[in-house]
Amino acid sequence: MIANFITYLSFLVKSTNQHGVHSPFVYNLLTKCLYKRPRRHYNRTKNLVLKSIPYFNIKHVLWHGHAEFKKEIAACYPHVIFGSPPYDLVLVEELPQINFDFLMEKGEIHNDTVFVITNLFKTNKRDWKQLINTKDITVSIDAFWCGILFIRKEQEKEHFTIRI
Repeated sequence: MIANFITYLSFLVKSTNQHGVHSPFVYNLLTKCLYKRPRRHYNRTKNLVLKSIPYFNIKHVLWHGHAEFKKEIAACYPHVIFGSPPYDLVLVEELPQINFDFLMEKGEIHNDTVFVITNLFKTNKRDWKQLINTKDITVSIDAFWCGILFIRKEQEKEHFTIRI
């Protein structure tokens, strides 16, 4: 319990908001999507996912986790199709639950696929660092409660620690 509190305080010291971000892509994501009202869910991670679906025009989702949240997504966005590639959004509860290289090789993900790791603070930090150092991942956001990864070939590799 105390270790989690200290970890969170460390995150708060290292993190920034939209004013410390110099990437137009991430700045727009924060100001036009994630920081925009209203909240879609009381849970921060679920709120992030529910706001991201219309922002990125997500139609195909790969979900590895509790069926309860999958039902919430389907209720809010009936047009979303689960389990049908190519995936626009890949949701993972914890690392390493999914093989990103395998998805790339099979062509099940594309340049604009968004990855959300929903329990990042429970994930081994070594697995997270290994994943963000993967050559295909160009933008990574550590939001403490969750991690967001992007494969954007048109962008330089950058990592952000952001308060959401």
